[in-house]
Amino acid sequence: MEHLKTLTSGEENLMKVIWNSNSFYLKEIMTAYPEPKPHQNTISTFLKNLVEKNYLKTNPEGRIFRYEASVSERDYKLFLIRNLIQDFYKGDADELLTDLLQEGMVELFVSDNVEPRKFEQFLEQDKTKVKDKNLDKDKKKKKKKKK
Repeated sequence: MEHLKTLTSGEENLMKVIWNSNSFYLKEIMTAYPEPKPHQNTISTFLKNLVEKNYLKTNPEGRIFRYEASVSERDYKLFLIRNLIQDFYKGDADELLTDLLQEGMVELFVSDNVEPRKFEQFLEQDKTKVKDKNLDKDKKKKKKKKK
């Protein structure tokens, strides 16, 4: 996957419409776009930007273009997840997973061929790791306040 560029919310919404149907003409995009629909000129600007950012390919057909996604929805999701981990978790995906588990957003199931004790040890180690990081952060905050 090549280096992707961040999309604006408008560009992202348009890509969702395109991913749901794979290729479009401007007229079809306007029809498929959910309400409230942006003005056609706005959609045209988004399309131009998405082509420049290499998210879309254009195929000229006479005087009109057919647009096709050149970045899959899955690749874009992975790009966003990687950025989230890098920007908010300092590259530590385990910390993200711990937050997701603690918030009940993810559930893990132990398969028959994994020893439950090892799995429980992993979770316990991970909790300790997060607690240690939080303690370190608290110590640093206290030191800053004293200065």
